[in-house]
Amino acid sequence: MFLSITTPEHLHIQPNSLRIKAGLTSGVLEIYNKHQDLIGKIDNNFLEVDSINENKEEKSFYILQDAIFVVSNQNFEEETNASQTSIYVYAKKLLEISKNFSSDLILKELDEKKKELENQMEKLKNESDEDNNFDMLTSKILILKDDVIFLEKAYSFLKEKIK
Repeated sequence: MFLSITTPEHLHIQPNSLRIKAGLTSGVLEIYNKHQDLIGKIDNNFLEVDSINENKEEKSFYILQDAIFVVSNQNFEEETNASQTSIYVYAKKLLEISKNFSSDLILKELDEKKKELENQMEKLKNESDEDNNFDMLTSKILILKDDVIFLEKAYSFLKEKIK
């Protein structure tokens, strides 16, 4: 199977996937070669990939923020085999969880985002309705809330994975 994960910062392509397990909004799904065409949404959830690399089976684990998940047996890209199942994931943010990934990094980023959110909320309280910054502050607050929710979910996944 062919896997492509795209975010604003990353493009991850993996042509030799054996099985992909995804936590979609509608439930957990496992995909193997020749899976039916499908589209789904991943809200702050996981993607687990089993693949073969240099004749060794490897497992990769990702946590995705606001992702669209597409499974197709059609040939969207010229270099992919038409009979091969292709999975395309488009996400806002991606965290690749490796064996030496530290949950302390997530906690540190989570604390920073929470402090920034509190600062923006305080600025919004002090802002009058007539000021031009009101809409901009509201937008920043919504983005920060999304980031905090994502990081909290990522941290909880990490804690469960470590157990």
